[in-house]
Amino acid sequence: MAHPVNRGAAWIVYEDEAPFGMPCRLLSLLPAHRSVASIARYIEQAYDDRYGSLEERFHYKRKRQDSRYAAKTDPHHGGIYVGHSPRFVGVYAQRVVSHAGMLEFWYRIATDKGTPAPVFECRMLRLSV
Repeated sequence: MAHPVNRGAAWIVYEDEAPFGMPCRLLSLLPAHRSVASIARYIEQAYDDRYGSLEERFHYKRKRQDSRYAAKTDPHHGGIYVGHSPRFVGVYAQRVVSHAGMLEFWYRIATDKGTPAPVFECRMLRLSV
């Protein structure tokens, strides 16, 4: 039986298209030292390449800032969202563990608990690979 392997921190990019409760699909693991801006550009490019028309792809190459699939970044915890139905999500995971064809990762999300400052909660997501 394989033992869990702690992989450290990383950026996780996954496709979130399934109805609530259905598994998401892992798209990429990226180094933890990459900036939010570089991860956003990567996700925009991947989304545009997969779902954009040929004209949208050329437009993205010419004027990335006017892209129809511009990344939206959560300023509180750095989550990155591109597209809709399906959408690509990028999160900074503080801990990534692989075990028997599964990838488990822990990340923080800001929640509004009626306080002046956001309250951070640690969440865990499990994806099959």
